[in-house]
Amino acid sequence: MTIQYKNQAFSLVGTVLTTVLTINVSSVAIVKSAYVTNNDASSAILVNADMRDTSGTTDYEFFREDVAAKSQTNMTPEGLNLEAGDV
Repeated sequence: MTIQYKNQAFSLVGTVLTTVLTINVSSVAIVKSAYVTNNDASSAILVNADMRDTSGTTDYEFFREDVAAKSQTNMTPEGLNLEAGDV
């Protein structure tokens, strides 16, 4: 199995569930970090992130936090291990 690196940025607007990463069915992944930034000048925002375990078709919330205005935080400070096919 080869090692592949990915660096991706997204600009998400609104509250609609958005898939930002899907693991290939023949791969596994270790997410080293996933940052979220609040660019609003004055208001905090509630951010939550889930992963879907496709082997059990279950969603697991791994991050929920109010992110202050003009700040960022790492949603995965300990890393996140994903199995083949996880979303």
